Amino acid sequence: MLLDTHVLIWLHREPARIGKQARRAIENASSVYYSPLSLFEFLQKDDEQGSKTKVLAAASVAAGLVELTLDTNHVMESSRFGSLKNTDPFDRLLISQASGAGMDFYTADIRLLSLGFPIIKDATV
Repeated sequence: MLLDTHVLIWLHREPARIGKQARRAIENASSVYYSPLSLFEFLQKDDEQGSKTKVLAAASVAAGLVELTLDTNHVMESSRFGSLKNTDPFDRLLISQASGAGMDFYTADIRLLSLGFPIIKDATV
């Protein structure tokens, strides 16, 4: 499973925001992944010159999360998600990473959940 950026942040800062089923799925998963894209997205809003992003990255590694690198296969997989064209490129690439790696993508983004893709899971339930 790959965590959306906000779910990754919740996992470390506000775990109660993650739903019981999603929390159970995270706890029972053989591996939980984060994307360096999430770190880059978070860095864009980090008003402390990257120090919060460094803490998020270190906390993710300390918690046993695994970095899912972005590769060409993931980028090409984005063509499957044409309905996300001209929207948030982070969303499209994160979903493409999950899809290309054959894993579920956990998010609370209503727009993404409404797309009907079976790999997109609600992190709030």
